Amino acid sequence: MKGKKSFNNSRKIPSISLAEAEQKIEAMGITADKFTSSKPIEDTLNHLVSKDDQYKAITGYDATRELAYRNIAKLQPFYNKEWIVDQGNKLAATSPLLTKEVLSVTAMKGNDFVTELADADHILIHYADKTKDIFSMTPKDSKVKQVKEYSVAELGEVVYTPNMVDKDRSDLISAIVEKIKSLSNCNRIQSTHILVEQVLTKSMLLRTFTSKKASKQSRTI
Repeated sequence: MKGKKSFNNSRKIPSISLAEAEQKIEAMGITADKFTSSKPIEDTLNHLVSKDDQYKAITGYDATRELAYRNIAKLQPFYNKEWIVDQGNKLAATSPLLTKEVLSVTAMKGNDFVTELADADHILIHYADKTKDIFSMTPKDSKVKQVKEYSVAELGEVVYTPNMVDKDRSDLISAIVEKIKSLSNCNRIQSTHILVEQVLTKSMLLRTFTSKKASKQSRTI
């Protein structure tokens, strides 16, 4: 085909027009140019669905609330898609979660980030348009023991669940404190207990923020 010659020996190869090339392709029965890629059989067997379609098959799905579903998934990382759609349908028509893409959700107390879930009293939400919202929240009973749930005043029935699991580490803390006591004859055992608890809490937070995979826990509506 006609085009720019990239090396000297190219002039030894005669050029042909696009029309001539198409005629040769047809004459030789080449069909690669007409091939279209279909969905891999593995995706069908594994019931894989693209992110664009993940909510469309759920009962109650409303196309006008697609963005809301994606945003709520960031507020409730442990729950299934059926629950997410149910929550998205409960948002008020004026909620910013219907029109703004959520980038991050952070639990806070006052102006500080929290290391203990029980201390949080509001969430800071950053949007893709560089705006933000601060919503107040209060703890509520959760049907899942190790997952904290909060009622969010500005979101009505929609709840917030931090992307971390609440674990009772009292036995582990006591064991570590006793080990430290036996090794160093530490007299300030109460301070050591608090220090160990803080280290374990920060370690848990670090694992949460750096993990690329979060286990999904189903919830029945």
